[in-house]
Amino acid sequence: MSERIFFYNKIIEKVVDKLPNRSLFFGEGVFETFRYKSELPAYYSRHIERLYKGCDFLNIPVPKEAVIKKFIQSSVKKSQTTDAHVKVCIFSSGSNQYQDYSEGFLLALVIKEYIARIDEMTLCVSKETKNSNSTLNLHKTTNYIQNIISKREAIESGYDEALFLNERDYVAECTTHNIFWINDNNIFTPAVTNGLLPGITRSVILDICNDLGLQVFEAEFVVDQLQIADCIFLTNAISGIIRVKEFEGYSGGNGGEIYDKIEYNLLTRLKWN
Repeated sequence: MSERIFFYNKIIEKVVDKLPNRSLFFGEGVFETFRYKSELPAYYSRHIERLYKGCDFLNIPVPKEAVIKKFIQSSVKKSQTTDAHVKVCIFSSGSNQYQDYSEGFLLALVIKEYIARIDEMTLCVSKETKNSNSTLNLHKTTNYIQNIISKREAIESGYDEALFLNERDYVAECTTHNIFWINDNNIFTPAVTNGLLPGITRSVILDICNDLGLQVFEAEFVVDQLQIADCIFLTNAISGIIRVKEFEGYSGGNGGEIYDKIEYNLLTRLKWN
């Protein structure tokens, strides 16, 4: 008898055709999120490049780029959402033996109204630790358990977001943001080798700092350095840039002219102004 999967009175026999079972059972899948403000985002190509790299890493078959693009555009149009929060997922299907390779994919979208970005957040240190040696850090996979646990803990403790440290107690990233801070007119952010996802907006911020002639230090940093920062800010493709108003009881600062310049340039490049 062929393998069957039971879901409360439903039997699924042809797994590859009917169910993204490998994503469901093993978290084998990738995704991208971005703001779709009447058109594809300014850095759409960077999102697709990372999506494809994730699929290649997990050995998931992928649709052609033109198929993904058309599907996104037509789906957003059908949703009648002019300013949308879009999540593009490529789920995996195939054998239920965890070590086997994916045999098929399911391209899926989640589209909802974009919620106006906030200007400030509070931040705490997560109890969870990032493993800087894991190659998973470089890919945006659907295996999000550690992020979920840390985000819940932050909210329950009265904070908006949680910061991961790695196994050597160096600053890594937040549950859905990369982190930067300003000190003495210089910009600091953890190097990718500290166990973080190289975010799309992170890469744009680095471009902006280079264009503005700002010195950027990408290295290993202990959490104490955040406590004396002139300004801490977080970035991702949905919120753009958000200033941290409080970090573990310390003021996140306001960043002054430098933060304002970075924010203005980012929102201009994203066409959010």
